[in-house]
Formats: sequence, C-alpha cells, structure tokens
Amino acid sequence: MISWERTESPLWLLSYDIPNARRLQKVAKVATYYGIRWQKSVYGLSLSDQKLQSLIQELQEVLDDRTDDVRIFYVPEGTLLGRSERAFLSGLVIG
Repeated sequence: MISWERTESPLWLLSYDIPNARRLQKVAKVATYYGIRWQKSVYGLSLSDQKLQSLIQELQEVLDDRTDDVRIFYVPEGTLLGRSERAFLSGLVIG
C-alpha cells in the first residue's frame, strides 16, 4: 500500500513509457527531483502550479513527441491510494 500524506500543494501522479534508454534516464532524473518514485516509471508528486509548470517544461525539453509517452494525473483530495477502491483521475499527456 502506498502511504502519502496531503500537503498544501496538490498531489499528482506521473507515469511514463520512454523507449530510448538515454531519454528514459533523463526523464527519471527529472521526475526524481520533483517527486517520490513508487515504481520504475511511476512517481508521486506534491507540486504547486508553478512547480508543475517547471516540471512540464523540463520534460518537454527531453521528450521525443513521436515515441515518448508521459502522463500526469491530478489526484483529487479524498482519493485513497493503494486500496481496492477505484479513483478517477483527470490528467495531462505530454509528448
């Protein structure tokens, strides 16, 4: 089960599928700077709007739009993470 406490900043879930090893490492490095790694390509983030925009900008500098897939989902307050309940998340697709 994932344990994650609410902060003043909104919670986000980032996941990616990057086929190129060099870009994959760069994306992982950026994601690790902004959040906590939950799985190999899934991160939990607690970001203000300004930090979210910075993250998106950094990712766009690394990604190849033709092959890479990065998704960032807003985690609504009250969402139970790591439980059997289903959460419906709205998200951004980058790349």
